[in-house]
Amino acid sequence: MFSHYDFLRILNNTLLLGLYDLVIAFPVPIVLAILLNEVRMIVFKRLLQTIVYMPHFLSWVVISGIFMGIFSMDAGVVNKALGFLGMQPIYFLGEDSYIRSILIGSGIWRDSGYGTIIFLAAIAGINPDLYEAAEVDGAGRLKQIWSITLPSLLPTIMILLLLHIGKFLDLGFERVFVFLNPLNLESGEILDTVRYRIFRIGNLVFLTLLSLTMILPFINVLAQSLSSSEAIMGGKVSFWPVAFTWINYEYVFGDASFWRAFAVSVGVTLFGTLINLAATASLAYPVSRPEYKGRSLVVMFVLVTVVFSAPLIPNFILMKELHLVNNPLVLIVPGAINAFNFFVMRSFFAQLPGELIDAARIDGCGEFGIIWRIVIPLSKPAMASLGIFYAVGHWNAYSTALYYLNDPAWWPIQVTLKKLFESDDISVDPGSAVYSTLAHTSPEGIKMATIIIATLPIIIIYPFLQKHFVKGIMVGSVKS
Repeated sequence: MFSHYDFLRILNNTLLLGLYDLVIAFPVPIVLAILLNEVRMIVFKRLLQTIVYMPHFLSWVVISGIFMGIFSMDAGVVNKALGFLGMQPIYFLGEDSYIRSILIGSGIWRDSGYGTIIFLAAIAGINPDLYEAAEVDGAGRLKQIWSITLPSLLPTIMILLLLHIGKFLDLGFERVFVFLNPLNLESGEILDTVRYRIFRIGNLVFLTLLSLTMILPFINVLAQSLSSSEAIMGGKVSFWPVAFTWINYEYVFGDASFWRAFAVSVGVTLFGTLINLAATASLAYPVSRPEYKGRSLVVMFVLVTVVFSAPLIPNFILMKELHLVNNPLVLIVPGAINAFNFFVMRSFFAQLPGELIDAARIDGCGEFGIIWRIVIPLSKPAMASLGIFYAVGHWNAYSTALYYLNDPAWWPIQVTLKKLFESDDISVDPGSAVYSTLAHTSPEGIKMATIIIATLPIIIIYPFLQKHFVKGIMVGSVKS
């Protein structure tokens, strides 16, 4: 690696992206949490939270498809706006001067809502008497934020900052890989952070605009998926379908390869989540009980997996020795227990009354009976929260299948999506059921329709389970 002729350029790009991510992306969740905390309309606040959190549930493959649609030369909304202003279209994903900005911007768009949850939980723990005393002294909202909220958030900010610095060089494989092509060289501009200048009505206006930037990409993709090929290729589609048609969805619904990948993802998500919850609960319960003598050793082993992660090549050799290469079980078994979810469930189990478990033992109930009859029923909120985490991870999994599965029959939906994004033309067997619809579709329309169908399950389920998702984060922050 050190002797590679391009080593200095690769190192320079890695350091710059890590620096930009630290300086630009890290403060965004803090600002969003403070702004959301200032909203007094509960219904509007919950709507904003739902919209801001939603991008985190998308995989990097889906996000890359959305950004490709937005920045497309022919049908992209951004280039349409430039044309309206009399400017020439720009190939954003094909010019090296824009790739760093797109990488950092997409990271902010996807993950800022997730970080906001943590800071909102910290803000909720601030003593309300401090704000009442400040109001008596005549302090305005901005002064209260500066003098009370920010100092109270400082311990949380420092802890997360140290964790962020620890991942300084780890920008994420999927995040970078799905955007790269031979035309983007590693250079770009530094994004400017937006100063916090919103107050009362201005705060609501800013958050409304922010919510629009979160939801408009979905609307644009939906509009393109419902438009004719002529309208898409002519750049006529923005946020409303042009020449409304279902032809793109007819093609996708008739594509056997798509449904095969969809079925793989559904199966992996359902069975993988059940295995994850069973394995995590089986390990977390004994470690949560003070009478278990070896719990410190188990916790140490789990922490080792967090601090030291195996490189790709040794990991591949291990999977090969376990006969998991080109085996669909590789999507489930290696990640049966997630360290973060283990500690969350351990914290929840530790809060259960010890007297209840002692009473069950006196009545002759065994350890497995205690787990399934007492612990699990009392831990439904934690199980639901971690079930969401595991299910979203399985549904959005991409790199594991890319590394270890060579047979297209076992590819999940994310790998199929990425292969579709990489192809400029759609080739179909003349004997296929969708061959007759191919002449009336376009590659872009098929891609957008596939994105909508692949995203729909998570988008539908998420609003109903949002409270469990937030609770799962807060459970892990409680000291047992």
